Amino acid sequence: MIKLFFCFTLLLYQIAGHAIHLDSKSKIPKFFYRTKDETKYQNKEYLTVKSDDFNILTKKHEVKDGKIYWKTVKIKIKNQQAVEKWPYELQDMIKKIKQKTTPREPLFNLSLFANPISITTINQQRTINAGYRIGTTSAISEKHEFGHDSSIYHSQGRNDFDHSQQEMITYTSNLVYDFNRFYGNWTYFAITGYRRERINGIYNIKDQIRLGLFGLKYAFIRNGEIIKKMDISYIPLYEWVSSDNDIQPPGEPLSKTVETVRHSLRYRLAMDIKDWTINYVFNYQPAYYFRTQTLDMQDIDLRSTLLIRRLLTEKLSLTYSNEYTYDIRRIRSGRQGSRRDNAVNSFALEWSTEI
Repeated sequence: MIKLFFCFTLLLYQIAGHAIHLDSKSKIPKFFYRTKDETKYQNKEYLTVKSDDFNILTKKHEVKDGKIYWKTVKIKIKNQQAVEKWPYELQDMIKKIKQKTTPREPLFNLSLFANPISITTINQQRTINAGYRIGTTSAISEKHEFGHDSSIYHSQGRNDFDHSQQEMITYTSNLVYDFNRFYGNWTYFAITGYRRERINGIYNIKDQIRLGLFGLKYAFIRNGEIIKKMDISYIPLYEWVSSDNDIQPPGEPLSKTVETVRHSLRYRLAMDIKDWTINYVFNYQPAYYFRTQTLDMQDIDLRSTLLIRRLLTEKLSLTYSNEYTYDIRRIRSGRQGSRRDNAVNSFALEWSTEI
Protein backbone atom coordinates (compact mmCIF):
# COMPACT_ATOMS: atom_id res chain seq x y z
CA MET A 1 0.00 0.00 0.00
CA ILE A 2 2.85 2.38 0.85
CA LYS A 3 4.57 1.65 -2.47
CA LEU A 4 1.31 2.35 -4.31
CA PHE A 5 0.96 5.67 -2.51
CA PHE A 6 4.47 6.76 -3.53
CA CYS A 7 3.81 5.74 -7.13
CA PHE A 8 0.73 7.96 -7.20
CA THR A 9 2.69 10.79 -5.58
CA LEU A 10 5.41 10.61 -8.23
CA LEU A 11 2.77 10.79 -10.93
CA LEU A 12 1.45 14.02 -9.45
CA TYR A 13 4.78 15.71 -10.06
CA GLN A 14 5.27 14.23 -13.50
CA ILE A 15 2.07 15.62 -15.00
CA ALA A 16 2.70 18.92 -16.79
CA GLY A 17 0.02 21.62 -16.83
CA HIS A 18 -0.21 25.16 -18.18
CA ALA A 19 -2.14 28.07 -16.69
CA ILE A 20 -4.55 30.05 -18.86
CA HIS A 21 -3.66 33.74 -18.93
CA LEU A 22 -4.98 37.02 -20.29
CA ASP A 23 -3.10 40.06 -21.49
CA SER A 24 -4.22 43.13 -19.55
CA LYS A 25 -5.50 46.01 -21.67
CA SER A 26 -5.36 48.33 -18.68
CA LYS A 27 -2.18 50.08 -17.55
CA ILE A 28 -3.24 49.71 -13.91
CA PRO A 29 -4.29 46.49 -12.14
CA LYS A 30 -7.94 45.83 -11.40
CA PHE A 31 -9.35 43.92 -8.47
CA PHE A 32 -11.97 42.25 -10.66
CA TYR A 33 -11.67 41.01 -14.23
CA ARG A 34 -14.44 39.67 -16.44
CA THR A 35 -14.42 36.98 -19.13
CA LYS A 36 -17.07 35.14 -21.11
CA ASP A 37 -18.27 31.87 -19.57
CA GLU A 38 -16.45 29.76 -22.14
CA THR A 39 -15.54 26.06 -21.92
CA LYS A 40 -11.84 26.72 -21.44
CA TYR A 41 -12.57 28.68 -18.24
CA GLN A 42 -15.28 26.47 -16.70
CA ASN A 43 -12.88 24.08 -14.98
CA LYS A 44 -10.38 26.75 -13.96
CA GLU A 45 -10.32 28.21 -10.47
CA TYR A 46 -7.49 30.63 -11.27
CA LEU A 47 -6.56 32.95 -14.13
CA THR A 48 -3.26 34.76 -14.71
CA VAL A 49 -3.41 38.34 -16.01
CA LYS A 50 -0.21 39.74 -17.51
CA SER A 51 0.99 43.14 -18.69
CA ASP A 52 4.30 44.91 -19.23
CA ASP A 53 4.11 46.39 -15.72
CA PHE A 54 2.59 43.61 -13.58
CA ASN A 55 1.48 39.98 -13.31
CA ILE A 56 -1.72 39.15 -11.43
CA LEU A 57 -3.18 35.90 -10.14
CA THR A 58 -6.98 35.99 -9.96
CA LYS A 59 -9.43 33.49 -8.47
CA LYS A 60 -12.91 32.66 -9.78
CA HIS A 61 -15.37 34.74 -7.76
CA GLU A 62 -18.76 34.52 -9.45
CA VAL A 63 -20.50 33.24 -12.58
CA LYS A 64 -23.39 35.46 -13.61
CA ASP A 65 -25.29 36.26 -16.81
CA GLY A 66 -22.88 34.36 -19.03
CA LYS A 67 -19.82 36.07 -17.51
CA ILE A 68 -17.12 34.87 -15.11
CA TYR A 69 -15.80 37.39 -12.59
CA TRP A 70 -12.24 36.88 -11.32
CA LYS A 71 -10.97 38.45 -8.08
CA THR A 72 -7.32 39.50 -7.75
CA VAL A 73 -5.49 37.58 -4.99
CA LYS A 74 -1.79 38.13 -5.79
CA ILE A 75 0.26 40.64 -7.77
CA LYS A 76 3.89 40.97 -8.85
CA ILE A 77 5.15 44.39 -9.92
CA LYS A 78 7.51 44.28 -12.91
CA ASN A 79 7.86 48.05 -13.41
CA GLN A 80 8.16 50.00 -10.17
CA GLN A 81 8.15 53.36 -12.02
CA ALA A 82 4.67 52.61 -13.33
CA VAL A 83 3.42 52.17 -9.75
CA GLU A 84 4.29 55.79 -8.96
CA LYS A 85 1.73 56.91 -11.55
CA TRP A 86 -1.08 54.83 -10.07
CA PRO A 87 -3.64 56.43 -7.69
CA TYR A 88 -2.49 56.42 -4.07
CA GLU A 89 -5.55 54.39 -3.01
CA LEU A 90 -4.58 51.65 -5.47
CA GLN A 91 -0.96 51.62 -4.29
CA ASP A 92 -2.15 51.20 -0.71
CA MET A 93 -4.57 48.38 -1.59
CA ILE A 94 -2.00 46.26 -3.42
CA LYS A 95 0.47 46.25 -0.52
CA LYS A 96 -1.31 43.29 1.12
CA ILE A 97 -1.26 41.15 -2.02
CA LYS A 98 2.11 42.23 -3.43
CA GLN A 99 4.49 39.32 -4.11
CA LYS A 100 8.24 39.31 -4.75
CA THR A 101 8.05 36.20 -6.91
CA THR A 102 5.82 35.58 -9.90
CA PRO A 103 2.32 34.61 -8.74
CA ARG A 104 1.37 31.06 -9.68
CA GLU A 105 -1.66 28.85 -9.39
CA PRO A 106 -1.77 26.49 -6.37
CA LEU A 107 -0.94 22.90 -7.24
CA PHE A 108 -2.81 21.14 -4.41
CA ASN A 109 -5.84 21.60 -2.16
CA LEU A 110 -5.13 20.48 1.41
CA SER A 111 -7.66 20.04 4.24
CA LEU A 112 -7.01 18.99 7.85
CA PHE A 113 -9.94 18.14 10.11
CA ALA A 114 -10.64 16.98 13.67
CA ASN A 115 -13.93 16.62 15.52
CA PRO A 116 -14.00 17.35 19.26
CA ILE A 117 -17.72 16.49 19.57
CA SER A 118 -19.64 13.41 18.43
CA ILE A 119 -22.80 11.56 19.41
CA THR A 120 -23.17 7.89 18.47
CA THR A 121 -26.28 5.72 18.68
CA ILE A 122 -24.32 2.55 19.47
CA ASN A 123 -22.78 1.99 22.93
CA GLN A 124 -22.96 5.63 24.12
CA GLN A 125 -19.61 6.31 22.51
CA ARG A 126 -17.28 9.26 22.89
CA THR A 127 -15.21 9.62 19.77
CA ILE A 128 -12.31 11.47 18.20
CA ASN A 129 -11.98 11.56 14.43
CA ALA A 130 -9.12 13.28 12.59
CA GLY A 131 -7.53 13.16 9.17
CA TYR A 132 -6.61 14.98 6.00
CA ARG A 133 -7.54 15.26 2.33
CA ILE A 134 -5.29 16.38 -0.52
CA GLY A 135 -6.06 16.76 -4.22
CA THR A 136 -4.58 18.25 -7.34
CA THR A 137 -5.81 21.49 -8.91
CA SER A 138 -6.24 22.44 -12.56
CA ALA A 139 -2.73 23.97 -12.50
CA ILE A 140 -1.36 20.42 -12.71
CA SER A 141 -3.95 19.17 -15.19
CA GLU A 142 -7.59 19.79 -16.07
CA LYS A 143 -8.17 16.29 -17.43
CA HIS A 144 -6.20 14.23 -14.91
CA GLU A 145 -7.09 14.59 -11.22
CA PHE A 146 -5.58 12.77 -8.23
CA GLY A 147 -6.83 12.69 -4.65
CA HIS A 148 -5.74 11.08 -1.39
CA ASP A 149 -7.44 11.01 2.00
CA SER A 150 -6.63 9.37 5.30
CA SER A 151 -8.36 9.36 8.68
CA ILE A 152 -8.23 7.72 12.10
CA TYR A 153 -11.30 7.16 14.27
CA HIS A 154 -11.07 6.35 17.99
CA SER A 155 -14.05 5.70 20.25
CA GLN A 156 -14.66 4.56 23.82
CA GLY A 157 -18.00 3.60 25.30
CA ARG A 158 -20.15 1.08 27.14
CA ASN A 159 -21.73 -1.91 25.37
CA ASP A 160 -25.53 -1.61 25.11
CA PHE A 161 -26.02 -5.32 25.85
CA ASP A 162 -23.67 -6.30 28.71
CA HIS A 163 -22.47 -2.80 29.76
CA SER A 164 -18.82 -3.75 29.32
CA GLN A 165 -16.28 -1.15 28.27
CA GLN A 166 -15.49 -0.99 24.55
CA GLU A 167 -12.72 0.69 22.60
CA MET A 168 -12.56 0.87 18.82
CA ILE A 169 -9.83 2.25 16.55
CA THR A 170 -10.37 2.46 12.79
CA TYR A 171 -7.88 3.63 10.17
CA THR A 172 -8.82 4.28 6.52
CA SER A 173 -6.90 5.51 3.50
CA ASN A 174 -7.91 6.00 -0.16
CA LEU A 175 -6.31 6.97 -3.46
CA VAL A 176 -8.44 8.15 -6.39
CA TYR A 177 -7.63 8.96 -10.01
CA ASP A 178 -10.10 10.72 -12.36
CA PHE A 179 -9.81 11.15 -16.13
CA ASN A 180 -12.31 13.99 -16.35
CA ARG A 181 -14.90 14.21 -19.13
CA PHE A 182 -13.16 11.92 -21.59
CA TYR A 183 -16.49 11.77 -23.48
CA GLY A 184 -19.11 14.45 -22.87
CA ASN A 185 -20.19 14.28 -19.23
CA TRP A 186 -18.56 10.87 -18.67
CA THR A 187 -15.49 10.52 -16.42
CA TYR A 188 -13.31 7.44 -16.02
CA PHE A 189 -11.97 6.82 -12.51
CA ALA A 190 -9.96 4.28 -10.52
CA ILE A 191 -9.72 3.84 -6.75
CA THR A 192 -7.78 1.86 -4.18
CA GLY A 193 -8.47 1.82 -0.45
CA TYR A 194 -7.22 0.34 2.81
CA ARG A 195 -9.01 -0.12 6.15
CA ARG A 196 -8.16 -1.58 9.56
CA GLU A 197 -10.47 -1.88 12.57
CA ARG A 198 -9.59 -3.00 16.11
CA ILE A 199 -12.08 -3.56 18.93
CA ASN A 200 -10.80 -4.23 22.46
CA GLY A 201 -7.46 -5.41 21.11
CA ILE A 202 -8.97 -7.78 18.51
CA TYR A 203 -8.81 -6.95 14.81
CA ASN A 204 -12.37 -7.40 13.54
CA ILE A 205 -10.95 -6.20 10.21
CA LYS A 206 -7.21 -6.80 10.24
CA ASP A 207 -6.67 -5.73 6.63
CA GLN A 208 -9.26 -4.68 4.11
CA ILE A 209 -7.89 -3.89 0.66
CA ARG A 210 -10.08 -2.59 -2.15
CA LEU A 211 -9.08 -2.07 -5.77
CA GLY A 212 -11.23 -0.75 -8.61
CA LEU A 213 -9.67 -0.05 -12.01
CA PHE A 214 -12.64 0.51 -14.31
CA GLY A 215 -15.16 3.03 -13.00
CA LEU A 216 -17.51 5.35 -14.87
CA LYS A 217 -19.06 8.53 -13.54
CA TYR A 218 -21.77 10.62 -15.21
CA ALA A 219 -22.20 14.28 -14.24
CA PHE A 220 -25.75 15.63 -14.43
CA ILE A 221 -24.62 19.04 -13.13
CA ARG A 222 -21.15 20.51 -12.72
CA ASN A 223 -20.11 24.06 -11.81
CA GLY A 224 -23.71 25.23 -11.42
CA GLU A 225 -24.62 28.46 -9.66
CA ILE A 226 -26.01 26.78 -6.52
CA ILE A 227 -25.75 23.05 -7.25
CA LYS A 228 -22.04 22.68 -7.90
CA LYS A 229 -22.03 18.95 -8.54
CA MET A 230 -24.48 16.10 -9.03
CA ASP A 231 -23.33 12.76 -10.41
CA ILE A 232 -23.74 8.99 -10.25
CA SER A 233 -21.03 6.37 -10.68
CA TYR A 234 -20.41 2.64 -10.85
CA ILE A 235 -17.24 0.62 -10.31
CA PRO A 236 -16.62 -3.08 -9.56
CA LEU A 237 -14.35 -3.30 -6.51
CA TYR A 238 -12.16 -6.30 -5.77
CA GLU A 239 -12.10 -6.71 -1.97
CA TRP A 240 -9.82 -8.84 0.20
CA VAL A 241 -10.49 -8.94 3.96
CA SER A 242 -8.60 -10.66 6.78
CA SER A 243 -9.69 -10.88 10.43
CA ASP A 244 -8.59 -12.24 13.81
CA ASN A 245 -12.08 -13.78 14.01
CA ASP A 246 -13.58 -16.45 11.80
CA ILE A 247 -15.81 -15.07 9.05
CA GLN A 248 -18.62 -17.14 7.57
CA PRO A 249 -20.26 -15.77 4.42
CA PRO A 250 -23.40 -17.66 3.32
CA GLY A 251 -22.64 -21.06 1.79
CA GLU A 252 -18.92 -20.88 2.59
CA PRO A 253 -16.77 -22.50 5.29
CA LEU A 254 -15.31 -20.55 8.21
CA SER A 255 -12.22 -18.62 7.24
CA LYS A 256 -10.12 -15.71 8.47
CA THR A 257 -9.91 -14.28 4.94
CA VAL A 258 -12.65 -13.49 2.40
CA GLU A 259 -12.47 -12.40 -1.24
CA THR A 260 -15.38 -10.67 -2.96
CA VAL A 261 -16.26 -8.27 -5.75
CA ARG A 262 -18.51 -5.41 -4.71
CA HIS A 263 -20.75 -3.67 -7.22
CA SER A 264 -20.22 -0.10 -6.00
CA LEU A 265 -22.97 2.39 -6.87
CA ARG A 266 -22.57 5.99 -5.69
CA TYR A 267 -24.65 9.18 -5.80
CA ARG A 268 -23.14 12.60 -4.95
CA LEU A 269 -24.59 16.07 -4.52
CA ALA A 270 -22.74 19.30 -3.66
CA MET A 271 -24.31 22.74 -3.08
CA ASP A 272 -22.97 26.20 -2.18
CA ILE A 273 -25.21 28.85 -0.61
CA LYS A 274 -23.24 31.93 0.42
CA ASP A 275 -20.96 30.79 3.28
CA TRP A 276 -22.65 27.37 3.54
CA THR A 277 -21.64 24.18 1.73
CA ILE A 278 -23.77 21.02 1.65
CA ASN A 279 -22.39 17.67 0.49
CA TYR A 280 -24.24 14.37 0.35
CA VAL A 281 -22.81 10.96 -0.68
CA PHE A 282 -24.73 7.67 -0.84
CA ASN A 283 -22.88 4.36 -1.42
CA TYR A 284 -24.60 1.03 -2.08
CA GLN A 285 -22.20 -1.93 -2.46
CA PRO A 286 -23.62 -5.50 -2.59
CA ALA A 287 -21.03 -8.31 -2.51
CA TYR A 288 -20.51 -11.08 -5.07
CA TYR A 289 -18.84 -14.23 -3.68
CA PHE A 290 -16.54 -16.25 -5.93
CA ARG A 291 -16.89 -19.68 -4.31
CA THR A 292 -20.69 -19.82 -4.38
CA GLN A 293 -21.08 -17.51 -7.39
CA THR A 294 -23.88 -15.61 -5.66
CA LEU A 295 -24.75 -11.94 -5.17
CA ASP A 296 -25.39 -11.47 -1.44
CA MET A 297 -28.01 -8.73 -1.08
CA GLN A 298 -27.66 -8.86 2.73
CA ASP A 299 -23.98 -7.92 2.56
CA ILE A 300 -24.53 -4.51 0.97
CA ASP A 301 -22.05 -2.28 2.85
CA LEU A 302 -24.35 0.75 2.74
CA ARG A 303 -23.08 4.20 3.68
CA SER A 304 -24.91 7.55 3.72
CA THR A 305 -22.95 10.71 4.56
CA LEU A 306 -24.28 14.27 4.92
CA LEU A 307 -21.85 17.18 5.47
CA ILE A 308 -22.93 20.76 6.23
CA ARG A 309 -20.04 23.20 6.34
CA ARG A 310 -20.12 26.82 7.55
CA LEU A 311 -17.18 29.04 6.61
CA LEU A 312 -15.82 30.86 9.66
CA THR A 313 -12.77 32.50 8.09
CA GLU A 314 -11.08 32.25 4.72
CA LYS A 315 -9.43 28.94 5.71
CA LEU A 316 -11.32 27.71 8.77
CA SER A 317 -14.78 26.15 8.76
CA LEU A 318 -17.14 24.34 11.13
CA THR A 319 -18.56 21.08 9.79
CA TYR A 320 -21.53 19.00 10.92
CA SER A 321 -21.63 15.42 9.63
CA ASN A 322 -24.21 12.67 9.82
CA GLU A 323 -22.99 9.23 8.76
CA TYR A 324 -25.21 6.15 8.66
CA THR A 325 -23.67 2.74 7.92
CA TYR A 326 -25.10 -0.75 7.50
CA ASP A 327 -22.58 -3.60 7.46
CA ILE A 328 -23.57 -7.21 8.20
CA ARG A 329 -19.92 -8.16 8.70
CA ARG A 330 -20.17 -6.71 12.21
CA ILE A 331 -22.24 -9.82 13.03
CA ARG A 332 -20.61 -12.37 10.71
CA SER A 333 -17.13 -11.70 12.09
CA GLY A 334 -18.19 -12.97 15.50
CA ARG A 335 -18.85 -9.76 17.46
CA GLN A 336 -21.32 -10.65 20.18
CA GLY A 337 -24.24 -8.32 20.76
CA SER A 338 -23.46 -6.20 17.71
CA ARG A 339 -25.81 -4.26 15.50
CA ARG A 340 -25.64 -4.13 11.74
CA ASP A 341 -26.26 -0.40 11.57
CA ASN A 342 -24.73 2.65 13.18
CA ALA A 343 -25.26 6.42 13.00
CA VAL A 344 -22.65 8.99 13.98
CA ASN A 345 -23.35 12.72 14.36
CA SER A 346 -20.31 14.90 14.82
CA PHE A 347 -19.01 18.46 14.66
CA ALA A 348 -15.53 19.11 13.27
CA LEU A 349 -13.20 22.01 12.71
CA GLU A 350 -11.63 21.96 9.25
CA TRP A 351 -8.67 23.99 8.03
CA SER A 352 -8.13 24.23 4.26
CA THR A 353 -5.41 25.82 2.19
CA GLU A 354 -3.91 25.72 -1.30
CA ILE A 355 -0.24 24.94 -1.87
